[in-house]
Amino acid sequence: MTKFNSQFPVKPPAINTIDIWQIPLDSHLVDNSKLSTTLDTQELERYQHMHKKHQLSFLVSHIACRQILAHYLGIPAKQIKYKKNKHGKPLLDHDSAIHFNMSHSKTLAIIAVSAHSIVGVDLEFTGKKSSWEKIARRFFNPAEIQYLFEQEIADQKKTFFQIWTRKEAYIKALGTGFATPLASFNVINPNIMTDSGSTPDKNTWAGRRDRTLLLLAVQTGLRVSELIGLNCGDIYLGKGAHVRCTGKGRKERCTPLRKEVVAALRAWFREHDGGSSYPLFPSA
Repeated sequence: MTKFNSQFPVKPPAINTIDIWQIPLDSHLVDNSKLSTTLDTQELERYQHMHKKHQLSFLVSHIACRQILAHYLGIPAKQIKYKKNKHGKPLLDHDSAIHFNMSHSKTLAIIAVSAHSIVGVDLEFTGKKSSWEKIARRFFNPAEIQYLFEQEIADQKKTFFQIWTRKEAYIKALGTGFATPLASFNVINPNIMTDSGSTPDKNTWAGRRDRTLLLLAVQTGLRVSELIGLNCGDIYLGKGAHVRCTGKGRKERCTPLRKEVVAALRAWFREHDGGSSYPLFPSA
């Protein structure tokens, strides 16, 4: 984790690496004279209409986020353009493989940046009073509830927040927010497991297709339109496995593939390979 300094030179994260930036929400980081030259109209309107106690953290975190992303993209912070998916997740509106996510609590914000996959991050202040036991029983997966209350009593609150932040980070990465039921997946294992019925059925051809598509989407961050437009020839599964995709402005980008996605694609190709020009994920 790197403490933010606007003078730091930065490069896009390496393959399978996520940069985490730590931003103290201090007033000395805000230069009010530069607000209009850093934030866009929508951000300034949000700032002007929010409660005064939230204004400082909003300004510092959003200005820092723009400055960080500007370093990666090599453009002025004011030129950063955002868009939102249908669930409201902020995304970069640039022809770039950069993905980011931000969270803040009390006097600290963190920003995660990845050049190769979607990313989610969550930060919680654990000193606050909360009905964490009730929250766990209402929103956690049964396996998570069992795991939580198997811990020593003195460790249960800490364990609760570990599970909660993982779950929030996961749905933020997906970009679905709470449209994805929190009880529908389990984060206590190294690999996130979902309940039966909440993922594509591996016993059907369509289910195996959709499962492979989802794995590729989560790792690469490709848009649905880009995934559907892929042909078999756009995938290379040898040494240095990657997917080639043509995005906005007909610019081609190449995204490395992790071993679990490579394995899924190999299995998919064994039952579906119509040649290099054939759709990777056909409708039938």
